[in-house]
Amino acid sequence: MENPAIKVRRQINYWRPVLQKTVTYREVELNETVKIRRRQISVKHCYWVPLTADLADMEAYLLPLDDPDWNTRRDWQNYRERYQILSGAAVKKSRTTYGLSGREMAAIIGISHSSLSEIENELVLQSDEQDSLLRLAQNRLAFAALVRKRRASLTEAFDEARYRAILAKVQA
Repeated sequence: MENPAIKVRRQINYWRPVLQKTVTYREVELNETVKIRRRQISVKHCYWVPLTADLADMEAYLLPLDDPDWNTRRDWQNYRERYQILSGAAVKKSRTTYGLSGREMAAIIGISHSSLSEIENELVLQSDEQDSLLRLAQNRLAFAALVRKRRASLTEAFDEARYRAILAKVQA
């Protein structure tokens, strides 16, 4: 029995090492509602369903076999677009525009270096507060003001000479 809400995109032959054989799948697409940070968004998800399976039993096949994170990345991408959250590439571009290291940028924003790296590589979705601070980096005057305001924490994290070098980079 076919489900009209499910759109078949293509047929895929995929080698299954555990089974030691090639299995044929239908790549299907359907609209689903997901919740991200208490907000619901509608997103098109893709799944692989064995050619022999009934599409009415979709719940049994929840992940694309070749890229299990594909739907999650798509959810976050749609969330970023809908709520105007900076992409990891935009965050990295702001940082590199000033010539700042990841540790310097993270210290200015007030997050860990690993958190900034995860944001830049889109492994996590930054909070609204983090996004607001990261957006300041897109405005040279506002970002320089933030660096000046955070002088005490930056000189504690680094030293006075490095703080002056950071401030010079963002004011240039």
